[in-house]
Amino acid sequence: MDEVLTSEADVLTRAFVALVAMVTVHPFSNGNGRTSRLLCDAFLLSEGYLPLSFAFPVASHVGRTTRGVKRTVRDAIETFLAALSNSYDVIATLSQ
Repeated sequence: MDEVLTSEADVLTRAFVALVAMVTVHPFSNGNGRTSRLLCDAFLLSEGYLPLSFAFPVASHVGRTTRGVKRTVRDAIETFLAALSNSYDVIATLSQ
């Protein structure tokens, strides 16, 4: 993980790895999701991207996974990219 975060990898890769790593490590008793999104957004904003905008509350993901739903890496990447895309959709809607 450290190699990706400090490498010349593209910002989307670094942002995704930071997001997943923080949630996976889960260092706090509360606020891990918010902290991971903040860290991810810092990577994105540093390269001129908009911050993530999840279309559904993160709690819905937590609720599904605690009921035994398994997510693949592909699922996680698709959710990440959908959140990034949603940010641009929100801006486009607001600017009309």
